[in-house]
Amino acid sequence: MKKIISFAMCVVLALTFSLSAFAKFTCYGDVTCDKKVNSSDALCVLMASVGLQNLDSDGKRAADVDGNGKVNSTDALLILNFSIGKIKEFPVDSAQPDPDMGHQIFG
Repeated sequence: MKKIISFAMCVVLALTFSLSAFAKFTCYGDVTCDKKVNSSDALCVLMASVGLQNLDSDGKRAADVDGNGKVNSTDALLILNFSIGKIKEFPVDSAQPDPDMGHQIFG
């Protein structure tokens, strides 16, 4: 019985580590998922806001930097201002933290 429990625990641990290795980290503003927030991200958001580009659910979450639940030109402008250092954080950074959303500033 102890061997079965030990084996089951090993399987559970192995699956947990495997799944966590594939977990995707989303960063506000990093719509292109290149670990940088730059003008390319702002352009993608602007294009998405006028219907010229589709964003998946992760892209929409990363793009909504003002936290209003919509992806629009305001988000694109905020991302552009962040990319040139005009602002140091996004409005969503000062809001209540979303436990499902991580934010890291890439250098």
